[in-house]
Amino acid sequence: MEETYIDFALFKLLKSRFQEHLLEPANQRTIFSGKFGSGKTIFLNDFFKENKSLFLPIVLHPVNYSIASNEDIFEYIKYDILLELLPHLDLSKF
Repeated sequence: MEETYIDFALFKLLKSRFQEHLLEPANQRTIFSGKFGSGKTIFLNDFFKENKSLFLPIVLHPVNYSIASNEDIFEYIKYDILLELLPHLDLSKF
């Protein structure tokens, strides 16, 4: 397998542009793609770690749903989102 070089200087330059993109009021969807090993996960983890006061990332792992039916996949995704949100909710307000 070919080893891919990750340019952390480029990450630094792109972080502000990515934040501007996420904060754009008209932005409703984002597709973040790249070839395997190009540093997508490293970039996102680092970005959200540095910006945890602005964003609450919800991380889903599609491989967990690979053997389920389509109907079940949506239930699993809702469940996983709820599990990610629960620690951040003030349940006393409910």
